[in-house]
Amino acid sequence: MSDEVLRAEGLRKSFGTVTAVAGVDVSVRAGEFLAIVGRSGSGKSTLLNLLAGLDSPDAGTITSMGEELPTGEDALAQWRRDHVGLVFQAFHLIPTLSAVENVAVPLYPLRMSAAERRARAERRLEQVGLGHRTGHRPGQLSGGEQQRVAIARALVGEPSLVLADEPTGNLDSTTGKEILDMFQRLRKETGFALVVVTHDDKVAAAADRQIRVQDGEVVG
Repeated sequence: MSDEVLRAEGLRKSFGTVTAVAGVDVSVRAGEFLAIVGRSGSGKSTLLNLLAGLDSPDAGTITSMGEELPTGEDALAQWRRDHVGLVFQAFHLIPTLSAVENVAVPLYPLRMSAAERRARAERRLEQVGLGHRTGHRPGQLSGGEQQRVAIARALVGEPSLVLADEPTGNLDSTTGKEILDMFQRLRKETGFALVVVTHDDKVAAAADRQIRVQDGEVVG
């Protein structure tokens, strides 16, 4: 049996006359850290959105654990809920919710008690060093702390794959390194595969493997 958690073959995506992804093949092995590197506008974020099922390719196939990704928004949402954690540059936290409530959001469709849901969210916040910030809202947290909450939210469903789009892009270099180090520690502790889109060569250098994207194509 293959150890791949995700494989894409021949992915293509265009927006009008602009080709954002041009026939890309990529695989992600269980537990590995893969960096997708490229300049702004190279197509790397579009590629990540395709891998996450947030956008549909014009051509090509994506398989997860040997099965092709489902079609339809509801089926894709359930696949992400069961297998994927998402982290974005802009955090995307709900400003009116506390840290623990933000982390618990992905658990609401699951059958579990409110106490169990909160306990799982609190455990993840402890893992990212924010056990003392459970009741704080995003506006009361620093940028680095907000990203830690976003990472805890991505991990609360125990995904086999975490996809992160420029997760250190809004942070200063010191905080960015702390976030990267934390990602590495959590990956080793829990075994998820990590795919990070970045233009930062320092972030890419920490990965097990890199692919470089230019004009929608893998060039190295």
